[in-house]
Amino acid sequence: MRIRHQLRKNQAMKRGGGVLFSLLLVIAAITAPFHAGRAQAATHYAAGIDVSVYQGVIDWQAVKDDGVQFAMIRVGSHKKGIDTQFAANMQGANAVGLRAGVYYYSVAATVDEARQDANIVLNAIAPYTVSFPVAIDYEDSTLKSIAPADQAAIVTAFCDVIAAAGYYPMVYSSRNWFLSRMGDIKYDRWIAQYSAALDYPGAYTMWQSSSHGQVKGIGYRVDVNHLYKDLFSFIIADGFTTRDGKTYLYRNYRKQLGWVEYNGERYVCEPSDNGAVQTGWFTDSLGRHYLDPAQGGKLLTGLQVIEGDAYLLDGNGLPYSGWSGTWPELYYFGADGKMVKDQTVTIDNTACTFGKDGRLTAPKEYAPAPKQ
Repeated sequence: MRIRHQLRKNQAMKRGGGVLFSLLLVIAAITAPFHAGRAQAATHYAAGIDVSVYQGVIDWQAVKDDGVQFAMIRVGSHKKGIDTQFAANMQGANAVGLRAGVYYYSVAATVDEARQDANIVLNAIAPYTVSFPVAIDYEDSTLKSIAPADQAAIVTAFCDVIAAAGYYPMVYSSRNWFLSRMGDIKYDRWIAQYSAALDYPGAYTMWQSSSHGQVKGIGYRVDVNHLYKDLFSFIIADGFTTRDGKTYLYRNYRKQLGWVEYNGERYVCEPSDNGAVQTGWFTDSLGRHYLDPAQGGKLLTGLQVIEGDAYLLDGNGLPYSGWSGTWPELYYFGADGKMVKDQTVTIDNTACTFGKDGRLTAPKEYAPAPKQ
């Protein structure tokens, strides 16, 4: 299959009729078939390539101009270290604004080795914009004897580390390897099968259909890939995105995790909830905080009315407890952080009466002892 011919035909369609780029409109033969059970609808979103040192020096502007929509760039391998063209390829793809993911050829035989590989990748990609998945390439002949369940645990360990850093993980191998050697995995699959159609009964995100593509700007043959999940919308450059009823925050194509400051406000992107932005009362090691649902989960500080009760929240959003102000603007916040209103309570052996607005009305000119 020659990607250049396909892409040129598609570009002509775009110029002539403004048709959205989709190889489904050009070559129906590459549409993956439906299968019983776990089959997925083969909606084709984009065509791309994967490259390494074997493609030599690449003219990335020419690659983009030829219609390539994404590239998966090899970081390196455990055997040979960092790919000698990795830096140049990342810089080139980033410079022309091409969506760029990465992959690492792993021979990890244990979970610990997989985690080590993942950290090698994270260190290598840190200076660059990675706007597509970070994949583990798992296909080395030395790994064939590893039990399927153990293989699944190994690639999952790699992907867990990648996901914890905010990137989008993926697992690459051949169709036969996925079917006969690797156990079930929760992460996306990138499947290699060099044929006119992908014959795989399970779910997949990307299909590598050929190793003989030709693209302008690359002097050697190149692998051809097809995308079947809209990662362009899924992995966004910056800001909030909502899917399946949950909201996520991205910066430079990386999902944010933990406490995050964004545009001068603070949010919680909870790792245990796949990075979803939290709302409502949230408890961590410091205490309780309120993340306002009406403002997309923004941390509230200062005097706030929450669910009908007034709270005085410090700079970390923690509710204050005790006296606030001076007579005649004297208020009291209970152990639960709520302002005491419209009642008489005993505080420090003194009967204190508070009005409907929470202001102390008796005893008059009361001066509470300083808070310790």
